[in-house]
Amino acid sequence: QAALGIAGKVRALEAKEGCKGKGAAVLSAVMATNLPPAHPLREALTSALAPLVTPLDAASSDEDKKEKPRPLSPEAEVLLSLLVLILVIDAKKKEEGCALADTLYERLSAWNRRTLDPFAERLYFYASWAYECAGKLQDMRSKLLAAHRTACLHHNTACQATTLNLLLRNYLHYRLFDQADKLLTKATFPEQASITQTARFLYYNGRISCSL
Repeated sequence: QAALGIAGKVRALEAKEGCKGKGAAVLSAVMATNLPPAHPLREALTSALAPLVTPLDAASSDEDKKEKPRPLSPEAEVLLSLLVLILVIDAKKKEEGCALADTLYERLSAWNRRTLDPFAERLYFYASWAYECAGKLQDMRSKLLAAHRTACLHHNTACQATTLNLLLRNYLHYRLFDQADKLLTKATFPEQASITQTARFLYYNGRISCSL
């Protein structure tokens, strides 16, 4: 519910006159009213958004900063962080995107909550995308392998399917067909995975089969 509340606040701010298309200013305002100064993610998120917020946008969000920050649930915190990461990636801030993704990885590992599984799945996807945009996709491989092992141990179907597909994409990106094939022989794609992930898995599987 808290995560949905954050999404509602973002939509409400975007609906204000003059705020449409100013995602950085909107997220900056939401952070100002929800993340206290001592929050472990406050500095990282603020630094990532700073280059994307114009002086006029910053001035318009000063009113929101007067509100006393309210504590966020882990789900709402990760959702807010994901929105910032997506904005940074869209702005083609490659190194900043990778650094922020690493910070969010560390923050996510501090919790052990099954309610975070859907957000973790999205984080893996966008973190991999950030590294791919930066031309450093190979640096994500060990993290994805660890995430996939954890997802399998926790019977986390969504993360299991997503991380497996991201690993296959990673291997295919560098034409490591043999390693991709070995992964397929050891890993099991969950039958309960979404249609989107199933389609991606079949596509990657077909590419690997045709390349051997």
